[in-house]
Amino acid sequence: MSQNNGINDIRKLSKRLSHGSLFFSATRVLICDEAQGLSRDGQSAWLKELEEPLNGAGISSHWILVTTNPEKLSGPVRSRCQLITLHPPTPEQIVGRLVHIATLEGLKVDESMSPLFFHIARSSGGHVRDAIMSLELVLPLLLTGEDPNSLIKLIEPIAA
Repeated sequence: MSQNNGINDIRKLSKRLSHGSLFFSATRVLICDEAQGLSRDGQSAWLKELEEPLNGAGISSHWILVTTNPEKLSGPVRSRCQLITLHPPTPEQIVGRLVHIATLEGLKVDESMSPLFFHIARSSGGHVRDAIMSLELVLPLLLTGEDPNSLIKLIEPIAA
């Protein structure tokens, strides 16, 4: 959204949405990532679209505004939103996901792999995608029987 943040961009989006959906549904879910990047005019245009949805086309629209800085959204925008604060997963949750993925990939996971998986989880800085990328790095070695403890040194912590 950071490059499509003005009133004209919102108008173009509205026009595209009003031409119907690729899917035949009475409900649409639209996700606006980096919503704090909307200009003031863009936020005003979004409010207009929110209050006058799709020219009575009978389509219900649900907007998800994703932002790390909700305070940068105008008061009128914030007043029409339900704030849901998401927290990063715990290392235990990340380890659970890594074990699940490794098992799906054919690895017989045992307790000897626990220190490696926890190291990957802590090194990922709470980012599941980064943890999965680290798992992808060591998984082929684990599948060939490499000692999990010898692989810990391959995982670099993600810079905060």
